Amino acid sequence: MRINRLLSTEPPAQLTGDELRLLRTSRGLTQEQVAEAFGIARSTIAGYEQGKVSIPAGLAECIMELAGHKDYLLQQRKKPTRELLKKIDKSRAEEREQWLHLADQIEPAEFRQLLLSRCLSKDRLSKTLRISQVTLHFYEQGRRKIPKELVYKILELWPDRTVTPSEITELRHTSGLTQSQAAAAIGLTRYAIGPYEAGKWKISYNISQKIMEFYREQVEDSDPDTPE
Repeated sequence: MRINRLLSTEPPAQLTGDELRLLRTSRGLTQEQVAEAFGIARSTIAGYEQGKVSIPAGLAECIMELAGHKDYLLQQRKKPTRELLKKIDKSRAEEREQWLHLADQIEPAEFRQLLLSRCLSKDRLSKTLRISQVTLHFYEQGRRKIPKELVYKILELWPDRTVTPSEITELRHTSGLTQSQAAAAIGLTRYAIGPYEAGKWKISYNISQKIMEFYREQVEDSDPDTPE
């Protein structure tokens, strides 16, 4: 009878640890979600379910209510990440416009900065665009005028600047991920995120795109019109 009530809409007021676990899992809730919703530590929820901590009366009804709003809570949790992605995308769009504006009379130092912002080496650029490294060297030294068509081609092939170390950290924090979790999700080795966030490792264009694509996928199912 108690199990039947757990799986219905009228759970018992006082639960055992096993019953709490059954109620939570049957509603598709994780320990982390319950802990975050009620502002308590995950270890406390684990303690309830293991019978180490007395379960407060009324928790069953609270979990039932939480389950009813699970989708909304998930969308709200994604909101900070979504807003940060918008901020980064806006910054990138403004940066592209600046380079397009400079294309007609770009200076050697600015050209080097453009390549640096995309983490482009002379070797990669010369192979992709079929330009000799000697010619690229002349461009960087100011010995030849940099054609605006070259700037347009670079922005076409590599439209976005790479993410900064601080942006990687912010994206991870707003998504509630540890460094190990973020690395695994993005497809990096376990300890790769730390050096990137600390600025010890250069963030390649491909890695930058991988990071942005991962966080976009995390929020793409959220409904931006969900009421506050």
